[in-house]
Order: sequence, then C-alpha cells, then structure tokens
Amino acid sequence: MSTTLKVGFVVLIITTLSALFIRKPYELLADFSLRQVGTLQTIQDIDDRLLLNNISEATEDFWDNLEAFFTGSDTSDESDTDKTGFFEETLYPGLVSALTFIYRVLTIILSLLGLLVIVYLSYTTSGATDVAQLKQEMKRLKQRIEKLEKKEG
Repeated sequence: MSTTLKVGFVVLIITTLSALFIRKPYELLADFSLRQVGTLQTIQDIDDRLLLNNISEATEDFWDNLEAFFTGSDTSDESDTDKTGFFEETLYPGLVSALTFIYRVLTIILSLLGLLVIVYLSYTTSGATDVAQLKQEMKRLKQRIEKLEKKEG
C-alpha cells in the first residue's frame, strides 16, 4: 500500500470516528449554515410578527410598568435584544439538530465509501505489483532454464 493510501486511510478513519462520537463541530456547521442561508433571520422575522409574542411582550411591559410605578425604579434600561421568540426557541433547535444529523450521516457514508475505495485501490495495486514481479521471476527462470539446457547440450 502506498504512503498516500495509508495517509488517506488514517484520515478517513479519524473522520468516521469523529462523525460518530463528536457532535459539536457538526452542530456548529449546521448552525452556521442555517444562519448563512437566512433561516434564522426568517424565523426571527416570523417571531417578530407573531401575535403571541406581541401579547407576551405587552403583558411583560404592563407588569414592568406597574412594578416601576409602585417601586419607583426604572426598568426601561433593560435591552430586548436577548429575547427570543416562540419559533426561535422551539423550531430552530430542531432544525439545527436535523441538519447536524444529516451532516454526520453524510460524513459517515462518504468516509466509509472512501475507505472502500482505498481498500479496493490497495488490492488492485498490490495485485498489479505481484503480477509484474511474477512476470520478471518467470522471465528470469526461463533464461536460467535456457542456460542450463545449453550447458547440457
């Protein structure tokens, strides 16, 4: 087996094992992919327009204003940027998990196919090398037989 095939074999084994046992890189890749495509932004836009979020925000604002009125403290300095919507909390993690699963399965399948190709190439090159060596050995033996026949005859 050549050095390139050996290195490729080891790399594909490591890739397969990482896809089986390490979830985080694939999860980060799935999250990044969904952000790049605009899925997260679309879900956030839907959440902004969702009546349920507006009602819950209005209710929270009412209670905050009522608390501020009775306690005399100002709660308006709190930022609303950390609030997540209903779909962002429920739908988006499921999408990330599904895409993570797809990435992992795809990586495993491609790595196993790569391993099969490397094993096939290894046997093919090994067989071709053995045939070439046998041809040389046969040629050498024929020459030796001819020499021995000339000495006897």
